[in-house]
Amino acid sequence: MGKHTRRPHSTTPEEKAAYAAREGTGYCRTPEHGKFREGDGRHRAGRPKGEQNFETIAERVLNAPVTLTEANKPPRIGTTQEAFMLGVLRDAISPKDPRKQEPARRMLFSIINELDRRKRAAAGLPDAEAVSDAEMDLLLEHLVAKRAQETGGDDE
Repeated sequence: MGKHTRRPHSTTPEEKAAYAAREGTGYCRTPEHGKFREGDGRHRAGRPKGEQNFETIAERVLNAPVTLTEANKPPRIGTTQEAFMLGVLRDAISPKDPRKQEPARRMLFSIINELDRRKRAAAGLPDAEAVSDAEMDLLLEHLVAKRAQETGGDDE
């Protein structure tokens, strides 16, 4: 096969057929110079093989086993996700550091509202209004009272 020659613009069907026969091209016969080389793809700057996307990494990290220790309870194995949620809950109801309370409460509110939204969607129910701050404060007061009852008034 020789060097690719340019096909003239105005050709008859006979000339097109002769060109295709000479070049080995035509319908479903791509010329060699137009094909990708072995291992060569279109998107050279794309994600390298073996790299993982954000969702895969986040799922692996959030489900990684960790040792959880809670007040007056023996250590147990849980997930990073569970440890995060326990930390947010602890910061939201702990009277020791008021600077952490408000951001933790806001995060806890958004998590609860998102879980409620997902539950409703799975059950085929329409979206409800988000839980109000007053309702969340009542819930947190209940959690604080329950925690005080469980720990005998001791806070970490």
